[in-house]
Amino acid sequence: MFRVIQDHIGKPLDFRVWNSMTQSVRECSITPSTWSGDGVLGLVIKYDDLDFDSTPPSIHVLDIFPNSPSSKAGLQAFDDYLLGTPEVVFVGLEEFDDVILNAPPPIRIFVYNRRSCTIRTIDLAPDCKWGGPGSIGCDVACGILHRIPTETRPVRYVSNGKASSTYTPGNCV
Repeated sequence: MFRVIQDHIGKPLDFRVWNSMTQSVRECSITPSTWSGDGVLGLVIKYDDLDFDSTPPSIHVLDIFPNSPSSKAGLQAFDDYLLGTPEVVFVGLEEFDDVILNAPPPIRIFVYNRRSCTIRTIDLAPDCKWGGPGSIGCDVACGILHRIPTETRPVRYVSNGKASSTYTPGNCV
């Protein structure tokens, strides 16, 4: 992938991008170029071979225990879906457990909220001594009964509590 991107500096490069909000794939064209930031795209690309037909990747937050690490991170029961970290997509509970058990805290996690139709990041700090069950203090589930609802409203990306940009499903950002 690195070689292909480098070979396309100044030339359009076509991508197929999975949209977890609409549960669809869209075509997107990006022209790699040198700029003031890192890399030549201005984003991080991670290739994953996922089976989206069975269950789209996400972890549904079901319950938050008071004063837990999840509560302190601002997770919201029933409305939040944990998508992954900058390095790992949560395809199932195995990936989620691996991150919670092995990543150094705090762990940056991308969270979709179905009620506000936003994606935000949280910093979660697992702690087995917080005073309740588990290291993060919440109940989660995945599978067919816990899929991210298909969304047709514009999705807002939130940074530090403020909407940083708006994305309308179907458009390439």
